[in-house]
Amino acid sequence: MNHHDDGVPMFARGRNDDRQTTELRAEIPKDVMNVIDATWQHRTRHDAKASRNSVVNEILGAWAREKWHEASMVMNLAPSNPMAPESQDGRS
Repeated sequence: MNHHDDGVPMFARGRNDDRQTTELRAEIPKDVMNVIDATWQHRTRHDAKASRNSVVNEILGAWAREKWHEASMVMNLAPSNPMAPESQDGRS
């Protein structure tokens, strides 16, 4: 059971570096869940192994790749770290 003071969000179990996956629990709008369920049900017609989990992982995987790419582009384009302390001679 998660406690408010343990630093772990209530929607996730504690991190276990020995596992490749972790559990995520979240409240989402019903209309979003309806689309996920409809997609899953459609896929089961062609793939018996399709699951809600696979649909959610596809969505979150695409989002994570997009955010990673965005962050990489910003880091590549930024001329310097604006948060880095300046050296004594005024240069970063």
